[in-house]
Amino acid sequence: MSGVRSRASGLRERPGLAGYYAVSGLIVAVFSALWLFEGHYLFTAWFPALYDEVTPINGVAAGAFMTLLLACSLAALVRPRTALGPSKVLLVGAGLLAVLLPLSLASETPLVTVVLYAVAATLLVGFVRLHPARASLTPQTALDYRVLALTAVLALPFLPLALEYQWLQLTRTDAVAERWFYGGLSMYLLAILAFLVVSSVDASSRRFAGAAGVFLAGVLALVSVVYPAELHSLGTLGGAGLFVWCVAVAAVLYRT
Repeated sequence: MSGVRSRASGLRERPGLAGYYAVSGLIVAVFSALWLFEGHYLFTAWFPALYDEVTPINGVAAGAFMTLLLACSLAALVRPRTALGPSKVLLVGAGLLAVLLPLSLASETPLVTVVLYAVAATLLVGFVRLHPARASLTPQTALDYRVLALTAVLALPFLPLALEYQWLQLTRTDAVAERWFYGGLSMYLLAILAFLVVSSVDASSRRFAGAAGVFLAGVLALVSVVYPAELHSLGTLGGAGLFVWCVAVAAVLYRT
């Protein structure tokens, strides 16, 4: 009887798994396309001869974000039941992208914004509802006050900057703003804070979400030190200070 029940359960699960792999595959395709568009900047923006965009700060930030989410989407596709940390980071990062990118187009092409919101919502809701370990996606709430305190320290400079960049994205009409220049960096800063908040409150993904935030922050710190005078750079002192913050978070996560 147990064998019959097991086979019946497997038959019921297959349609859901097929749907999950279809949705997850579409998400991988989206981030693969975005990586081809921006992800390579993580490597090329360090070399002026290879990078002719507005600023290497934005280029490296865009490249790091797309590289991280592409890697997480691939892990969620290949190992959905065990790659829960990548799945949660993917949901948070893709959710920020889904909200902020269409918003930048609202004033010029509102219909495109509505369509993008509909597509993004369909993919993300489908990803969650069809996930074979959906119950495990629910946060296992257990506050780590050390990570939360370090997140608050970073929020003091990052949150006002993110809001300022988002305001510039929505109100300026020059060619730079139209290319989602300010909004992209705003999303990057918010993503770092969001991943650290997840790390602070969710025991099951504390290390992975925290490591994702440290990775993005570390890349921003490094590019700021290398290009201290570039637009949107944190400068030498700001980059060094952010490095110290990354080391502090990494040490806390290691001891957790």
